[in-house]
Amino acid sequence: ASAPVVAVLPFEDRTGDGEAATRGRMLSSLVTTALAAPGRLRVMPFDRVEEATLSVALGSPRADVLDRVLTATAADWMVTGSLYREADGTIATVDLYRRGSDVPARSFRVVGTRATEVADLAAVALRRALLPGQVPPPAAIAAREGAASDEARLLIERARVAARESRFA
Repeated sequence: ASAPVVAVLPFEDRTGDGEAATRGRMLSSLVTTALAAPGRLRVMPFDRVEEATLSVALGSPRADVLDRVLTATAADWMVTGSLYREADGTIATVDLYRRGSDVPARSFRVVGTRATEVADLAAVALRRALLPGQVPPPAAIAAREGAASDEARLLIERARVAARESRFA
C-alpha cells in the first residue's frame, strides 16, 4: 500500500495575541516537518497547502477550504487546528479529515509549553491515527507493549521532546 498523503492547513490562532497569523502558520509548518520526519507518510509542503488556502475567500465555510486544498494537493488526509493560550503553555486542538468528509475522523487536544513540543506531540498523535499499528510507541513503553494508555504514551513522548530540546538550550 502506498503512503497516505497528508496536507496540514494553517492553524487558527485563538490566543488573542497580536501575532496570531504568524503563530498559526508557524505551528502548521512545524507539524508538517514533524510528520514528514519518519518517512511513512507523504506530507505536502506547507507553502503549497498555504497557497491553496489563499485562493479561498476569507470566511468561507470549512468544507469549501477543505475541498479547495484537496483539489490543489490531491491529499488523502487533511489536518486543521486551533491554538489557545493556557497559563503555562499552549493548547492545540487538532482535527484530522479524510478525503470526501467534512467531519473529522479523529480529533486531538495537545498541551505544551513551547511550539516545538506542541508540534511534536500533535505529530505523534496524527501518525498513530494515520498509521495504526505501524508507529511504535516510545521505547519506555515498548518494553511493556500496550500496558500504557495513549495519554501515557503522549506524556512519555513529551518528556522525550523536552530532553531533546534541553540539549540544545
